[in-house]
Amino acid sequence: MRRKLLLLGNPGIVGQNYVPSVPAVVRRYKEYFKSEVGGYWTDDEIIEEPDGYDISSEETWLTFQLVDIQKNADYSIILFVGHGGAYHGKDLIELSKGKIIPLSCFLPLKGYEDITKRTIIVDACRSLVGGTSEQLILESKSFSGNGQLMGESCREYYNQLIENCEPHIELIQSTLYGSVANSTERGTAFSDALFSELNAQVPLWNDFAMQDRCGQFSNGFTDILLGVQKGMVAYNQVPQYSRYGGNGDFPIYAVWRAVDRFL
Repeated sequence: MRRKLLLLGNPGIVGQNYVPSVPAVVRRYKEYFKSEVGGYWTDDEIIEEPDGYDISSEETWLTFQLVDIQKNADYSIILFVGHGGAYHGKDLIELSKGKIIPLSCFLPLKGYEDITKRTIIVDACRSLVGGTSEQLILESKSFSGNGQLMGESCREYYNQLIENCEPHIELIQSTLYGSVANSTERGTAFSDALFSELNAQVPLWNDFAMQDRCGQFSNGFTDILLGVQKGMVAYNQVPQYSRYGGNGDFPIYAVWRAVDRFL
């Protein structure tokens, strides 16, 4: 399966709305997707914006990446962290160099609507402090099953789950339409709630996989949405999940314990 993970972040402008920890939040997502339980994505599947672009070249680069993903990926995840998401009551995001684009740019190109498999995560925020290195290390150990999981087997199972889904788009936004996102001491209200839920559930899910006869267990975003929502109640912020297209949920967690495959 051809997969692509596009990571985008906008920390803002120094002296105006700059939040230097946006890259740390992006890294937190990246490390999860690279983990055994998050799909075991490899570096050659992950796209990150190079340094040195101005506002025009950044837009050109992004346009090229979106077209390439559309034509050459069987499944894609597009993640944006930064300013925007629900900007002045419209679904817009602001790229790192200041260009404002409609969120619809992340939807399938015309003519590809019926064959696209894609997850879009918009974690928009205004002021945040990213996760510490110590937190990332602890999460990495947890998400790797403390070294007990074989990444290639998990990756194979993850791909199988996607192949069994009908083409569709899953759009996950950290706020409701027209609302702003809240910051926390560690990151964003959404990312904190998401990773808090994952940190709590992944060890339990790994145990379920151990008990399953085939050693398999998976969950989609809808399986953890309620827990994420509960984690955001204190911020009076509600995440939004939208779906466009066919049946099946793309996995946010998938484990296939290879040791069980030969029993």
